[in-house]
Amino acid sequence: METINLIRKYLEGTADAAERAEAEDWLSGHLSDPVCDGIFEQVFQDMENQGRTLPADRLEIAVMERISAREEAQKRIRRSRILAWSSAAAAMIAVVSLLWAFRPAAKEVEWKMAVASEGENLELQLPDNSRLWLNSGTKVLYPSSFHGSERTVYVDGELFADISADKHHPFVLRSSGMKIKVLGTRFNMCSYASDPTAEVTLLSGRVEVEAELLGAIPGKGEATRSWIMSPGDFCRLEKDGGAVETYRVDPGSPESWTNRNNLRFINETLKGIAIDLERHFGTRITINDTTLARTRYFASFVNDEPLERIITALNPAIRIKKTENGLILSLK
Repeated sequence: METINLIRKYLEGTADAAERAEAEDWLSGHLSDPVCDGIFEQVFQDMENQGRTLPADRLEIAVMERISAREEAQKRIRRSRILAWSSAAAAMIAVVSLLWAFRPAAKEVEWKMAVASEGENLELQLPDNSRLWLNSGTKVLYPSSFHGSERTVYVDGELFADISADKHHPFVLRSSGMKIKVLGTRFNMCSYASDPTAEVTLLSGRVEVEAELLGAIPGKGEATRSWIMSPGDFCRLEKDGGAVETYRVDPGSPESWTNRNNLRFINETLKGIAIDLERHFGTRITINDTTLARTRYFASFVNDEPLERIITALNPAIRIKKTENGLILSLK
């Protein structure tokens, strides 16, 4: 299949499994190629000429997939930093094309990227004075100034947000499989593109969450799901299928969330916890027991506990074996 048609089907969400794999393989190897940028622009231009537009949810996923694919391909750890759009990594070439579809008619916007590398955290202030605290491995794409009816930011990862109130310009945070719309509030969200789930905890205010059901077939059945959250609500979305778990929690103080060294697990499997701990401590964790990996826990750690102490606190019956490649967990 011609490359441009393959990428068109991929962005539209009509590609089958084999075509998606082929498209992702091509994109991961050509993101720094100007040809890639030209293909994206041609796809959008063709659709515009035909009076069609690419659904925003497909663009959101594509943005984060492009960033994550390139980061994985590069296999490098970078110091936490904020990159001006003009000097951003080659991975963002693809994002230029994706954002081209959203471009303002009268005023061009400079986009910037903030990156918290593995094992590090980053605090970021946005142009509207909203503040974000990025967790390890998180990437945020944001404009140098907000224009239009919404304040939109793209995220791959986990962050705590303290959003400045503006009832005339809702704040929209877009991530893989999820969109959060607020007027002014404090919340924590976790949605790494590589993870099968996404989570939101609301501390104050009111937010509307819209989730795209990644396993849905276009034109057949429910494609999105939305709900309203109140302070103290926690929700976890299964991206593939759309199942949603909800709990009432004591969210605590904002300060307890802005300290990104604090860890919270709400009915989370040990497998999911291990993924979070890997990001937090930069140590690979392997679980050699299927039942152990599926065991769920409610726990919080707010005293900068070391990795092995956290694992032992979760389950004293876990045997921890140290290797050159990290930790191996099994039952005693």
